[in-house]
Amino acid sequence: MVILNQGANNVILTLTEKVTISNPVFLFALSSIQTNATVYFIAQDTSQYKERYNKFIWNVKTNPNNFAGEFNLPIEGLYSYQVYQTSIVNPTEFRTRVLSNNGTFEAYTCYEQTILDLYGLTTASDAVQYITKTLEVGNVQYGYSEQDLTIYELPTNQIKIYE
Repeated sequence: MVILNQGANNVILTLTEKVTISNPVFLFALSSIQTNATVYFIAQDTSQYKERYNKFIWNVKTNPNNFAGEFNLPIEGLYSYQVYQTSIVNPTEFRTRVLSNNGTFEAYTCYEQTILDLYGLTTASDAVQYITKTLEVGNVQYGYSEQDLTIYELPTNQIKIYE
């Protein structure tokens, strides 16, 4: 379970072994268990060791940019999350091959493009049409501090099992 609070939250997931394309753009969906309202956002993987784990910054804020890992959760409570792989090509992958003077091809970046420019997306929910695979499903608890959580102590001879 992911615990979220207002502001920036580091979220660690293991997605790399589940993807079927290189350098995917990840689309996230958070659905309220109480209201069934769903919030979509896109976040960049900031992990230095992507083959082992994927790190994202999920930023809960009032006026979010859904293309920068930001979103607004209107009520505290339990949410389910889904992580999707999309067919959207990561803008950093766009290159043009130019024949150099010595006859070899070299890769050059044409120009900076954003997901908005490339696909005409106005919100992250517009990216739903590009979903190619569901990578992970889980739960999120939003709006509770660690002091609000009940910690259960087990005798030392028992094993702790986490969901």
